[in-house]
Amino acid sequence: MARIQKISVQEVVCSFNCQGKLRWVGVAWGLMCAGAWAGEDASPELDAQLNGALAASGANYRLGAIDTYGALGTLGTTIFFDDRSMQSGSHFVPYDPDRGGTRYISWTNELDTTSSGLTAAETSTAIRAAMNTWNAIEPIDIPLVDLGDTTTDLGFLQYVISGGTQGLPFPVADIYHAGFLPESFFETLRPGFGDQILATTAQFSFIDEDGNFTDLNGDGKADAAFREVYYNDAFNWVVENGGGTDIDLQTTALHEAGHGLSLDHFGKAFATDANGQIHFAPRSVMNAADSGPQQELAPTDIAAFRNVWGNWPNLTYEPLIGTPATVPEPGCISLAAITIATSLLVHRWRSRPN
Repeated sequence: MARIQKISVQEVVCSFNCQGKLRWVGVAWGLMCAGAWAGEDASPELDAQLNGALAASGANYRLGAIDTYGALGTLGTTIFFDDRSMQSGSHFVPYDPDRGGTRYISWTNELDTTSSGLTAAETSTAIRAAMNTWNAIEPIDIPLVDLGDTTTDLGFLQYVISGGTQGLPFPVADIYHAGFLPESFFETLRPGFGDQILATTAQFSFIDEDGNFTDLNGDGKADAAFREVYYNDAFNWVVENGGGTDIDLQTTALHEAGHGLSLDHFGKAFATDANGQIHFAPRSVMNAADSGPQQELAPTDIAAFRNVWGNWPNLTYEPLIGTPATVPEPGCISLAAITIATSLLVHRWRSRPN
């Protein structure tokens, strides 16, 4: 059996606007922080709670990583980010039997408003524009299948944190945007920094009977089960311009969708000591922090996407197998229906002959 060793969370790099200074922090679930926060664990109990709940349910996937995205804001003079990974430590497997045996990647969006005044239609339009931007990259043809919007309260991460009062205890798509949550949700993820995280993407990956993440296709990455995106409602979200204290939703959604599509952070930010001017090398959507509106992908973003998805079966010579699931609406959710519709809530162990 091809497998990789069980990990708590892959290492990623995140940025926060900390009291006017951008600082980089390395994340190993619990958001292990560098600099002033070196060696400080954040929420290992939540890590255990999440995966413990999955183990108790018999699910064959576990939390693999949580990527957080910070606001750039007003910068100090030095110490920014320098990321070169570009690719996530997990990726979807085409025709994966535990995702229904299909080659498409399904996604959905929870209709939600923001405290800053955006309507559900406005947030939906911005998020859909972000997803369509990635889907339009040529010559890649995944395809991304839009299941439409839903008023169902989505999110396994939210379900566990809320004690089962919000969200869902199972996935409904490969990627889903699970709405705008209060600062307290993000504070639970990283105590002390709930007001500095713009959004987060939780990545869940399949495991075998021994609890190890599987690697069925031998690409050296854990086999992705699903990803869910959450936005911090504490920020002043806008759909035009942005900058200052305003955060452009489409820009953030474009970044989080990149994580959903197996991209990691990339790029370097540094200051010229003489004048404090900030430089990006290069400035890209997948930089570790928001630096203002950026609704178009940079060349490095496109190159990274093509690198990750370049070997994906192309629709021009392979038929689309399977039928996209329909996201359930409130009042018509049943565990059996979701199991059949998505093939994600499964209780058999994954294996592959050597």
